[in-house]
Amino acid sequence: MASDNVMAQHFLECSKCERNAEFFCRTCRKDLCEQCKEAHQGEKFCASHEIVVIQDKLQSGILEETCRNHKDQTYSLCCQQCQLPVCAECTKDAQHKKHSFVNLENAYYLLKEKHVSRISRINEILPFCQSLQQDVRADLSTRKGEIAEILSHMKSRAEKLKVVIDSVVEDMSSSLADIWKKQESELRDQDHDVTECISNLKTVVDGFKRSANKPAEFLFYHLEHPPSKAIDVPNLKEIPLPMLSKGNNINFTKDDVIKYIGNVETRKATDERKSRDIGQVSYEAPSLNLMESAEKVKSVRVIGINDCYQIVRTPAGKFWIRDEILNLTDIDGSLLHEVGDVLDDWDICSLTREGGLMFIDSKGVICKYSLENGKKKALISIKEPWKPCSIFSSCYSGDILIGMTKNPQTPGKDLNELNAKVVRFNQSGKEIEVILYDVTGQPLYNYPRYVIENHNGDVVVSDYTQNAVIVVDHRKKPRFRYTGPQSTSDFWPRGIAVDALMNILICDYKKESVHLIDKDGQFLRMLLTVKNKIDEPSCLTCVPADHLLWVGCRDSKRIVAFRYLEAPTK
Repeated sequence: MASDNVMAQHFLECSKCERNAEFFCRTCRKDLCEQCKEAHQGEKFCASHEIVVIQDKLQSGILEETCRNHKDQTYSLCCQQCQLPVCAECTKDAQHKKHSFVNLENAYYLLKEKHVSRISRINEILPFCQSLQQDVRADLSTRKGEIAEILSHMKSRAEKLKVVIDSVVEDMSSSLADIWKKQESELRDQDHDVTECISNLKTVVDGFKRSANKPAEFLFYHLEHPPSKAIDVPNLKEIPLPMLSKGNNINFTKDDVIKYIGNVETRKATDERKSRDIGQVSYEAPSLNLMESAEKVKSVRVIGINDCYQIVRTPAGKFWIRDEILNLTDIDGSLLHEVGDVLDDWDICSLTREGGLMFIDSKGVICKYSLENGKKKALISIKEPWKPCSIFSSCYSGDILIGMTKNPQTPGKDLNELNAKVVRFNQSGKEIEVILYDVTGQPLYNYPRYVIENHNGDVVVSDYTQNAVIVVDHRKKPRFRYTGPQSTSDFWPRGIAVDALMNILICDYKKESVHLIDKDGQFLRMLLTVKNKIDEPSCLTCVPADHLLWVGCRDSKRIVAFRYLEAPTK
């Protein structure tokens, strides 16, 4: 390094003569040889200038900057009163008269130090701002289409209402036609009867008139129409006119129609945009490729379990397995610990960011569990009429996602009723947000059996009564619904997981397979099928450390590891 500096000296000429510069005046930013340095220090206004050896200048990394007012000078000082950089000539100006000056580099380093914490904070905030910018621009690109979609749904509802009204009117028209046909026949019969009656009566009256003043003819008339003979008058029943019932409202208004097709509601922009966690904002998927086919790495028969609804791997390489209870097992399937007081559902435990167990107990209380003393600590109590059915703890923010239902769900239940939701809590158990509806106001969930969070902040739910995997983004905005590669009713989603590439893996209980879709809902492949001999796959977990997929199998009571991701070949 010393030799480099010596070499550099040979290329630096004195600013006042052509000799080699050995010194540097930090005050006036001049390169000086030995003789010029002595002369410089002897000058009246330069006696207090800071002069260093030329190596100090070369190692400082400070760049020379030309004075804006004196083009042949460089900034070397800082005016303490004006807090502005000045050159040697600037100090002679009237505006700096009686001002004091300090070395520019010293002022620079002193002030720079005061900005370090602020710049550090800005660097922390910047990714969030960039994430918000992405969200705003995404809204710009999609909002017009989303509003058009809402209008389309309204028109569809209006069309359905119109179809129903037209159908009712058509039915009533047919009914009125039948009524008219029947009443027409009845009225014609009555008309015939009364016409015949009138004819008979007129015959009696006419005969009476013709026999007037004719005694002989009157006797014949008397025999034919004796006065004791009854006068027949037809007994005709009133045939009522059909009436239109009053209905609920004769004078329909726009409000009545809105009740059926929905209203457009614009909420006030009072809520702050929700940004993703810094880990999710900065997450970069590793360079991995999908293998041609999944490779079985290990199969473990878990001792002492009767079922396998959920599997969670700990940082220590052990597994929490949901049976009738929670079982902690090692990599060989041996039972290490049990937690018995658990909710009777499938997806009832998760790991905190620190790797500790969090679960839903039999009373529906969210608890943290200590392996050291075997005790649980209540964290969140769910208020009636809601009850928890699934749980996931984010490894990024530490937030807790809880799937909830209101009443026992059965396939075919009215999906327009709000019976399920996903609620986000922070680590302290405070409710942050609730995920309820899609953009058309319809409930998103019916039974959120499994819930997880993707690396990009998406919330992924396996809703088994809807036979769908439903994904919303970090702002609760619905992204897509996956109902199988051909959207068939044979798709029975159960356990879900996400891998390092943000792909979503789904257990298909009906076809004993595992679907692989990307983060945008695009079907990639059937990762595992019956050929892989996974008996009744119900749950999954992806391990970040080795990128293995572990599958929990209910029938065989096994957990099986598969490798399907590999590093690209160089």
